[in-house]
Amino acid sequence: MTPDRRTSRLTVEPSREAGARVNLTRARGERTREVILEEATILFSKYGYRGTSLRDISERVGISHPGMLHHFSRKEALLQAVLERVAEHFEALIDDFVKTAQEPAAVREWDAVRQYQSVMFAVVRAEAVEKDHPGHEAIVGMQTMAEEKLTDLFKMYEEKGWLEQGAEPEWIARSIVAMWTGVFMRDALMDDGLYDHDLSIFLRMFVIPLREADPFPPKERK
Repeated sequence: MTPDRRTSRLTVEPSREAGARVNLTRARGERTREVILEEATILFSKYGYRGTSLRDISERVGISHPGMLHHFSRKEALLQAVLERVAEHFEALIDDFVKTAQEPAAVREWDAVRQYQSVMFAVVRAEAVEKDHPGHEAIVGMQTMAEEKLTDLFKMYEEKGWLEQGAEPEWIARSIVAMWTGVFMRDALMDDGLYDHDLSIFLRMFVIPLREADPFPPKERK
């Protein structure tokens, strides 16, 4: 028996329309989730995890509180999702520095990108000293990653004879991470642009080729 083509169209077309509606709904949901993560990162960087509520974020995004709970039922889950994005940003920052610093003199022209992800790392890092903080493990992981990659870089400097005698790669690496987080916080607080050459000036004390390439600190140049 030959199927009725008209009947087939009537059954197939609504199915396609339903599929299109599902895809549209899914796309809208994904866009809303991205906006939530973006705005949560900004608020966490300004007020910290403790000082930001899900209602604060939902108001900034422009959705209802139940709408927020549809995407993130707990603030802890939202923080973990945000920290995953911050970790990607922070690791990219470290990798970019390590790549640039393969030639010590190039550090003079390198500058960390001051974005709210970096500020959030610094803010939540201060809060996450408490081991029961939901971001504690993630922050420790980021800190450890940065220190290990920078330690490897300065061990290479040591092998090439580029470090001052007695300068310890591990200590320099820890100091840079600590300085960066302090600079991120100061930049957010003061916004006066005085961070431009902080890293270069600091490393000049320990990295011989950097000092030889540019013996005068930037502020002393004529």
